[in-house]
Amino acid sequence: MRKLIFPYRIRAEQQDLIDFVSSHIDKPLCINATTGFGKTPCILSALLPFRKRIIWAVRTGNESDRPIEELKAINNFFGLSYRGKKDMCLLKEGLDYDTASYFCKKKMKDCAFNKNLSDFSFSPEEPLLYSELLKIAKKEKICPYYFQRKLLPYASVIGLSYNYILSTAGYSLRSSFSFPDSFLVVDEAHNLEQAAINLSSVSLRKGGVEHAIDEIEGMDDEDGEAALKALLEVMERIEGESRVDMEGFLNALNLRGLASRFMEYGEKIRAEKLEQNLAPRSSLYHLGSFLQSVEEKASAEGVVMLASDESFEIYDMRARELLSELWDQFLGCVFCSGTLEPVEGFADTIGLRDYEGKSFYMPFKKENVKGYIIEGLSTEGEALSKTMANRYVEAVSWFLNQGKKSALFCSSYRIMGDLLDAGLNADNIFIEEHSMSGAEAKVMLESFREAERGCLVASAQGRFAEGIDLPQALDSVFIAGIPFERATLKTTLYIKYYMNLYGAKQGRYYAYTVPAIRRVSQAMGRALRGIDDKAFIVCGDERYAKPHIFSLLPYYFRAGARVIRYPPDAGNS
Repeated sequence: MRKLIFPYRIRAEQQDLIDFVSSHIDKPLCINATTGFGKTPCILSALLPFRKRIIWAVRTGNESDRPIEELKAINNFFGLSYRGKKDMCLLKEGLDYDTASYFCKKKMKDCAFNKNLSDFSFSPEEPLLYSELLKIAKKEKICPYYFQRKLLPYASVIGLSYNYILSTAGYSLRSSFSFPDSFLVVDEAHNLEQAAINLSSVSLRKGGVEHAIDEIEGMDDEDGEAALKALLEVMERIEGESRVDMEGFLNALNLRGLASRFMEYGEKIRAEKLEQNLAPRSSLYHLGSFLQSVEEKASAEGVVMLASDESFEIYDMRARELLSELWDQFLGCVFCSGTLEPVEGFADTIGLRDYEGKSFYMPFKKENVKGYIIEGLSTEGEALSKTMANRYVEAVSWFLNQGKKSALFCSSYRIMGDLLDAGLNADNIFIEEHSMSGAEAKVMLESFREAERGCLVASAQGRFAEGIDLPQALDSVFIAGIPFERATLKTTLYIKYYMNLYGAKQGRYYAYTVPAIRRVSQAMGRALRGIDDKAFIVCGDERYAKPHIFSLLPYYFRAGARVIRYPPDAGNS
């Protein structure tokens, strides 16, 4: 029996998770465990005794510290949060990923920070967060990016973003350690499918074409310039949404075969900008890369080209096909989230063939979670009527009297706007803006945490509905409507693609219903982070009572949920 290295007082259900991982790691594992369960220390405790490297993949680079923070509590193992060149370069800040990689490649030989690293020795003694690693590098005047690369062979745990697993960015890691000899853990794995789609899709905006025309004017290429001007004319006439035939697009605008030429011009422009100490960006290079994708994917099933808002997008929906090729590259894989149910559906959509799946539940006391579904409320339809908006405002006013710190998650920013226009208000209200920057969101969230009373009003499809921790800062949640994707052409094509894969009923369920209710479950979880937490949760839409939707809601809500009629009153609660 392996020695238990769990760093906290362990609960029975946590021991069950550790045993499950330890006993079944020869197969891919799908673990559904509630927010606040302690998934991270449990999985680390199960895998570390195997003495194999653990690659812990998270949604964004900012989240890569999570497993390393838990590793610090476990102790006796070294690990680090791994970040890309755009976050690590001390010579040039503010570059995107591609530009930062290009800049580093061209400047490496002359970089003083890189030269200093060759004479620097370091013996890692404890896990390093991104900020700690960067601090050491700045103090020692060494390159942070290649410093972390130098430490990789010593690391038992590496926290990094999905990009290093899902894209070619991961090739840089393979020179430092072996994927086939490493365990892969994918955290918040319900995001995997969308992450794969985002990485394999690419867009071209009108502004980019305008800049490309400016760049090509100095290249003495009349045919290329004429093709770009014809493309711009087409983009200026785009109205609404439409699907574009990729072969026809290339032929009609005489763009076929121009991709490599534009990229060659773009490479020359990038080199010139680098010499001038400017950010080495080129719109021609990006346009050439876009055209290359059009040529490569023109006949692929599951890839479409869309025109909308003066832009073109290559929308690659083949997540299952793209992801299924990855998992056999690792010694073992663990996929975990608080919203993986139905587990069999999740496994199917990421291309898992032979796996073990299990759900683990926090033993919340039934009396600690009060759940309600309100009949007579619904956001269904193209627009929210004034009467229905007023009903929601009245229901939310009742809801706000049930707790001190509340969150109202609306099914969309449009619905949120409708409710605010209808007079929604509260004492000490905190409103998420659609265009809010990350820094602004952080400041507002801290203000909400520190307030004695207040109401956070946000979109269930926004940044505050998933991933934020509000310990002892939230005691009630109201979900206004169901956060289905807006009925755009893209959504329609995505659902149709899934219906072709899984059949009409199951395809729509996987593509449309399941993602929406996962958003709801994530939003509900903001109020329940610990076993003794109490929460008052209201689903403000009568459709939540439908069996195919109700069955997807979190177990702690389903356990004692009541359906009440509008208008809610003190007697209902």
